[in-house]
Amino acid sequence: MNQQLLDELESAMITACLKSIDKHAGETFYSVSLYTSGEYGYFVDSIATLEGLKCAAERYLNEEGFRDKWKTMAVAMRELKWSPSDLPYHCEFENEFRRVNEIVQKIWQNVDDSDEHFLDTCEEIHETGVVVLSSIKNSRIFDHHQVLFNILKGDQSDEERLAIAEHLNSKELIERFKSDLNETDSDL
Repeated sequence: MNQQLLDELESAMITACLKSIDKHAGETFYSVSLYTSGEYGYFVDSIATLEGLKCAAERYLNEEGFRDKWKTMAVAMRELKWSPSDLPYHCEFENEFRRVNEIVQKIWQNVDDSDEHFLDTCEEIHETGVVVLSSIKNSRIFDHHQVLFNILKGDQSDEERLAIAEHLNSKELIERFKSDLNETDSDL
């Protein structure tokens, strides 16, 4: 594991988390994630609250197409809950990750084009993210019984989201996450 990446990523994510807690004091946090590409080409924060989710749902319901499709606030919130790029606090503190992403780019510059080296590098960067999220979870700055920790990607299946989350969260939280994922699209 690249120690420099680990140190910088942990510092950036802790800073983003503390700033989010301060800026959104009184809100109900439900997700703390690192967001990246499928190739692990960068990291940013993706932190979500129920209040931010409600604002996103209201914004979507103001558009006729989504209002016709989803009809209710409950359905809109369910559809948007695990769609990080649609939520208002997604990448809110991305500037904190500038140094992290410089390190990630340097790591990738040293990777040859072989599939094995590519996959090994993806796994190493992924594991660094898991270690950082585990550290934040264990610090208890968030209620780890209520907040789901995960690594999210732009084009990611529910199965992959669940597989990553299972390494970071309690069985009870995973069951709630599964339920959320299974409810998506059920009322449409």
